Amino acid sequence: MQHLRWRLAALSTTLILIMLAVLIQRPSLLSASDDGQIIQTLPLIVELLVPTATRTPTPVNLGNFVWDDLDQDGRQDAGEPGMSGITVQLWNPAKTQLIGQTTTGANGQYTLIAPLPGSYRIRVVLPSVLDNFSPKDQAGGSDTADSDVNPSGSNIGFTDIINIASNVISISNLDAGIARFRTPTPTRTPTPINLGNYVWDDLDQDGRQDAGEPGYAGITVQLWNSAKTLMIASTVTSPTGNYTLIAPTPGNYRIRVVLPSVLDQFAPKNQAGGDDTADSDVNASGNDLGFTDTISLASNVISISNIDIGIVRFRTPTPTRTPTPINIGNFVWDDLDQDGRQDAGEPGIAGITVQLWNSAKTLMISSTVTNATGAYTVVAPLPGSYRIRVVLPAMLDQFAPKDQAGGNDTQDSDVNPSGNNLGFTDIINIASNVISISNIDIGIARYRTPTPTRTPTPINIGNFVWRDTDGDGRQDTNEVGISGVTVQLWNSAKTLMIASTVTNANGAYTVVAPLPGSYRIRVILPATSASFAPKDQAGGRDTQDSDINPTGNNAGFTDIINIASNVISISNVDAGIRQNNIIVPISTIGILPQPSATPGNQLPPPQINPCGGFRLTSPLDGLPNGVATFYWDPSISAGVTYEIRILNEARSLLAIVPAGTNTNVVIDVSQGTIGGGFTLIVQANVLLNGAIICTDEHAILRAALAAFQSEIAVVGARRALPLHNNFR
Repeated sequence: MQHLRWRLAALSTTLILIMLAVLIQRPSLLSASDDGQIIQTLPLIVELLVPTATRTPTPVNLGNFVWDDLDQDGRQDAGEPGMSGITVQLWNPAKTQLIGQTTTGANGQYTLIAPLPGSYRIRVVLPSVLDNFSPKDQAGGSDTADSDVNPSGSNIGFTDIINIASNVISISNLDAGIARFRTPTPTRTPTPINLGNYVWDDLDQDGRQDAGEPGYAGITVQLWNSAKTLMIASTVTSPTGNYTLIAPTPGNYRIRVVLPSVLDQFAPKNQAGGDDTADSDVNASGNDLGFTDTISLASNVISISNIDIGIVRFRTPTPTRTPTPINIGNFVWDDLDQDGRQDAGEPGIAGITVQLWNSAKTLMISSTVTNATGAYTVVAPLPGSYRIRVVLPAMLDQFAPKDQAGGNDTQDSDVNPSGNNLGFTDIINIASNVISISNIDIGIARYRTPTPTRTPTPINIGNFVWRDTDGDGRQDTNEVGISGVTVQLWNSAKTLMIASTVTNANGAYTVVAPLPGSYRIRVILPATSASFAPKDQAGGRDTQDSDINPTGNNAGFTDIINIASNVISISNVDAGIRQNNIIVPISTIGILPQPSATPGNQLPPPQINPCGGFRLTSPLDGLPNGVATFYWDPSISAGVTYEIRILNEARSLLAIVPAGTNTNVVIDVSQGTIGGGFTLIVQANVLLNGAIICTDEHAILRAALAAFQSEIAVVGARRALPLHNNFR
């Protein structure tokens, strides 16, 4: 509107000037008789003379400054100079048309001219591909001290859209900061960071640098990155135990120290009450064994001199300084009544292997056998933490219950009879003032093979596995037995399977316990979709209920069954199984009983035993501590596949190895690969559509491992490399 008013005013002025000029040049017009002539002539003159050269629009100047942002903070700081020769361009807002271009002057100033009011963008061209734009709008709202060019994104190098109104004649706050890439020069060599200081012989093993504890010469000390994937530098300690490593730049590092002997150890870490010049800084155990924690070096650090390492040296006894050995004993006996107490008349057992191990169970230190009276002695070379291990004389033997003598440690058994520490004592801590321990005793509950002169009466255990159609845990009159279901007899600890059978055509079974004692019955579900019926649901009538635990740690097992010496049979151990359309293998190949034909109906096809002659054939007499090939006779069923499952003595699953349709498979059963102890439980399974329909299970001794233990007893006595290195 203002622009229109200006044009009207200019037009009025022009008209007045034209009229005056005409009257001066042609005065006769004033005396003409026909006034209408003047009125008719003037519009023609006005129409021809209105456009004039005095209507040029005022340009809009845009600027102002391109500077070298030395600290790259996006603010124009004192001492940060302008940059000359930088190309600055004016573009339309869509970035499709270049309107104008200039370069900055000696002080970094520039000016571009927008021809008319409207919308534009300023673009700045970086002087080098290695340069970057400063961060935008970082001056706390002061638009005269920030950078206005976008440093990244789709508008990199451009400002946001600049809208210029008709009354604006200049904008002088469009600045651009450039973070220039500067090539390092020989005069800008970074100062190296020295790291040290000291490796010492921690004689009293307390992790503190005490008076009289000497430095350790010739120890390899290394500088690593913090991830422990790259060694950067290495050195050895001086005759006084000092060392220096050089970190090339600030950053994150670790120091690593290499023990001079596999028998040496690192001193405890951070034991000087916060005094970092008197402690040891290397991790003595765990994933970072031998390394310090991460050391972060800031840019203003030039040296660190408190990284010290204590080493606990293993000292071989010499004739002039023989350490007093610690004798550990005492007695291995035959626990006839299996109560864990040394009773009168219970004899010692001769020839039992007794071993001394470190507390972590990774190194056997010495080995002996019991004498004729069952006594033994093993020698611990130094004070420290140890365990005693006893090797059972036979697979069917067991350890007596532990700590059953009412706190009298001279009358009980000290070896764990089950669990992860089976066959080992708990940790025995020997102080420096102890010279002997004589109360480490071990009771063994021996399995006695019947002899012709003393044939024990076998104990028959049964009775019935049935299909619990309504799932109520009670044997109803219309519910039938299931044939071909595997039923096993186990010891009470679930570490040893003693006998196995399958149910007959009526679902009945019998397993034989060789002696009175404590046992469990285990039932193998015939398919993965099957489940056990609820337990003890017949109102106390034990001949009508199910006795198998359906869930929990004892799933598939009964509770412990205690058989007294006067019992010859138990016939009420039943198991209910719930499943629709159970596929049930039978013990012999044949045709199941067929229903009679009815008029107009054909007989259904015969049901063939899916297991047939399936059984695991090898290896059954022992496993190597390495690779073994498992063989089995195939099932007669079509469309089945096979698998091998490996479990430990506690029945925890170690491995599942599918074999497809093959009748053999190779598996690495070494302790270092799958774990487990001296006995592994091997299950060979037949699968139909992914469900197990047949199982053949065996507890097999890892024979090669047992033999290897005998060999390393000699090596352990000579203090060879740790045993666990050989299990990898």
